[in-house]
Amino acid sequence: MRQNPFYYGGAIIDKHFCNHLSEIKELKEDIKSGLNILIYAPRRFGKRSFVLKTLDELQNEEKDTKYIFLDIMHISTLEEFINKYFNAIAQSLEQPTDKVIKFFKSVANLRPNIDVAFDHSGNPSFSLALSSENKTQTLEDVLNAPLHHIKEKNIVVVFDEFQAIEKLDIEANLRSIIQLHSNKISYIFMGSKKSILHNMFLDKNRPFYKSVKHFKIQKIEQELMQKEIIDKIGGRYYLQDPLFEYWMKNI
Repeated sequence: MRQNPFYYGGAIIDKHFCNHLSEIKELKEDIKSGLNILIYAPRRFGKRSFVLKTLDELQNEEKDTKYIFLDIMHISTLEEFINKYFNAIAQSLEQPTDKVIKFFKSVANLRPNIDVAFDHSGNPSFSLALSSENKTQTLEDVLNAPLHHIKEKNIVVVFDEFQAIEKLDIEANLRSIIQLHSNKISYIFMGSKKSILHNMFLDKNRPFYKSVKHFKIQKIEQELMQKEIIDKIGGRYYLQDPLFEYWMKNI
């Protein structure tokens, strides 16, 4: 059996990424304009790959662009949200551990102690020593931290599976802070639960009502997908070849 030339199972931003060229161009312009954007599509539709591919290209084109990425899917408590978002911001600084701590203490002005843990490869992860008294203030401080993100001109914050924020009961807190970041930070909200997202962004009684541009990812046309598949296998096989059929079913 020949090796499968296709990649499946995670975010794709390299040569395996297929099409969406017009959407990438549009999303880049929206980000540069400082818009907040909602991207909805069913799971396994390629939202994450599309957004990361766009941000990767934007960073290559404009070196002053930085992005912060947080997947909210499995976050179940406020403390977990604060610490995972805090760690995502810290990782995006791409600085030595001591400089990251200095940044948060002097620039972001965070009050709780900063804890650092290292994995077996020596990579750090950052968290905050939270108490029940300072959670609300710390949440606000962490949400505002990207404003102080070194001296980068274009900061993009990506919240994946954003519908999961509903169970944390911080919609109002989040919206009140984010609206103060207008034209300074571009927020991208992604999700896969259409009914929940519809209520969050289109219900006039919810904090995020009409606060974003709704961005639709189009399905890749069949002809383009077929061409991509044929190109991947080098055009060496005809459509009726059993091996071609196998790859068609397993990409």
